[in-house]
Amino acid sequence: MLDFGFDKIALIGAVALIVIGPEKLPRVARTVGALIGKAQRYVADVKAEVNRSIELEELQKMKGCAPVDLKPYFASTDAVADAVVGWHADRKT
Repeated sequence: MLDFGFDKIALIGAVALIVIGPEKLPRVARTVGALIGKAQRYVADVKAEVNRSIELEELQKMKGCAPVDLKPYFASTDAVADAVVGWHADRKT
C-alpha cells in the first residue's frame, strides 16, 4: 500500500498531537484505524469477487470446448450399474 518509514510516522504523529491535541488523539487514532481496517476488508472482498468471476469464466470456457462428448460413456456405465443391481437382486431371491 503506502510505504512509511519510522521517521515519517513519527512526524505525522507529532503533527497530529499538535493539531488534534492529546485528549482527542487516542479516539481519532482508533477511528482512523477502524476506517483503514474496513477499507482493507472491502478491498479484499472485491479482489475475491474478481477472482471468483475470473475462475467462473475460465470454467465456462473449459466446459464449452470439451474435446469429446462424454454422454455415451456415462450411458454405458449406467447400463453396467443397472445390470449389476439386477444381478444382485436376482441372487437374493
